[in-house]
Amino acid sequence: MRSTLAAVSVAYYNTRPSTARNCRPPSDYSRHSQAGGQAAKNTETKKQARQSQPKQHRNPTISLCYHNYNIITIDPVRIQFLLYPYNIGMIKIWQAIVLGVAQGLTEFLPVSSSGHLVLLQKLMGLDGEMLYFDILMHAATLLAVIIIFRKDIWRLIKKPLSKESLLLVFSAIPTVAIVMLFKSAITDSFSGSYLGYGFLFTAVLLLVTDLAILRKKQRLALDRKIKLRSVLTMSIAQGFAVLPGISRSGSTICSGLIAGESRETAARFSFLMSIPIIIGSMIMSIIDIGKIPDAFNFDFLPLFFGFVFAFVFGLFAIKFMLKIIKNRRFWPFVVYLIPLALASFFLI
Repeated sequence: MRSTLAAVSVAYYNTRPSTARNCRPPSDYSRHSQAGGQAAKNTETKKQARQSQPKQHRNPTISLCYHNYNIITIDPVRIQFLLYPYNIGMIKIWQAIVLGVAQGLTEFLPVSSSGHLVLLQKLMGLDGEMLYFDILMHAATLLAVIIIFRKDIWRLIKKPLSKESLLLVFSAIPTVAIVMLFKSAITDSFSGSYLGYGFLFTAVLLLVTDLAILRKKQRLALDRKIKLRSVLTMSIAQGFAVLPGISRSGSTICSGLIAGESRETAARFSFLMSIPIIIGSMIMSIIDIGKIPDAFNFDFLPLFFGFVFAFVFGLFAIKFMLKIIKNRRFWPFVVYLIPLALASFFLI
């Protein structure tokens, strides 16, 4: 009867968690009473043999066993890895939160989300592949855009052949063409070598746009229809804004304003045209997962916290940007970007 019961025993793992040891049901000591002395002698011999061998790092693990089959394993050390990862492909929870907040805020404010992420990852020492994290960050900001502009998106879906829908699709073509044409240079730029120049370029662009708008005395127009010329200008700006330090939202909004669009129209279309680009970035990242060794070695909690914070702060950033774009200037962002650019030259 006793041998048929499941037992909880303490097992030990080497570097591979799949090789559990000492996982066995409780022994029926009545069956071994006659051979007790010999069993004790054998146990002592095995103990001395183990002590003579070099010690290996073992993580205590609680296993639920039935006969010689391991049913479930509770590994408290694995839980600790969520906070203190040993793999370069993993990040700590607090790092995921910081990166999520940065992604959510800077994706829609004119200060470059890619530039901030590159800078923060360098400062945190995160130089490994984080494709899963990148995909979820894009998904979080995409969800924020869809929620804020759900009425506009639903109207475009109901009328897929309308002028605005076709312009939105057309806006992705020049962007994709620029990215594919300069793919190698764009990939090299994520090393952070030219990050400071990107921040400076964004600051100058915002300043020039402010001065141009003041000279034109541009007002908020009632007509929300955007022109083809403006879409072409904004899509080209979006293509070059994939470089770290150059803000996508800042470049597209400024291009639309300089092309003659109202503040509200430029900001609204800038956020909408980010949808196909974010989806495209997610697809490319998913394709790249298969090219990375041990791509499925990741922890859930950092990804979860990063997604939640990127989504929440993305919602806040969109609403904040739509509010200030109507009657505020860009000079506060210029004041922020110039010291950030100077700091980037010394930190990277």
